[in-house]
Amino acid sequence: MLIRVPFEAAGRAVLLIVGVGVVGCRHEEGIREYWVPKTEATAETSASPAGPSYDVPVGWQLLPTMGGMRQAAFEVRQADQKLEITIISLPTQGNDLLANVNRWRGQIQLPPLESRQQLDEQLTTISVEQEPVPYVQLTSPPESKTRESILGAIVTRGETIWFVKLRGHAELAEREREHFEQFVRSLRFGKREQPNG
Repeated sequence: MLIRVPFEAAGRAVLLIVGVGVVGCRHEEGIREYWVPKTEATAETSASPAGPSYDVPVGWQLLPTMGGMRQAAFEVRQADQKLEITIISLPTQGNDLLANVNRWRGQIQLPPLESRQQLDEQLTTISVEQEPVPYVQLTSPPESKTRESILGAIVTRGETIWFVKLRGHAELAEREREHFEQFVRSLRFGKREQPNG
């Protein structure tokens, strides 16, 4: 099944066009493809690149973005466990990597990192358009009442930084980790812009 979903970041209605199976489609591939056009908000900011397109795993339900910085959102549910996957775009200026990772750590009751050296020890990388980007995998402390995980990739394109994040129940996050990583690797951006200066 191929689902094409253009969306606008400013909270306009999502148009869903469903095309039913074609010859040669294999059920086990489990991938739906979304095309995301350049949004009106992005067009008004010359420093922002076109929004990404990506392949969405089966079982991820599209959520309304409600406008603002959130460019796309999905949900995964299994019984009483839930995950939310989001893509958020912000200007690169003033967005420090250590500060953002510490913000994520605070969301699941982890203490902040104190230095870039500590951050480098926590980070791995994941490939987006054949380039390595920072990737972090976090899980709340064992004593937490509800164990949560955050998986996050941070992609810089021109003067825009894209935060691709999964957050939710730790067990379900582990089961969906491979799908999330496939999702991140599938990101495809439009024409890149060089930062000013």
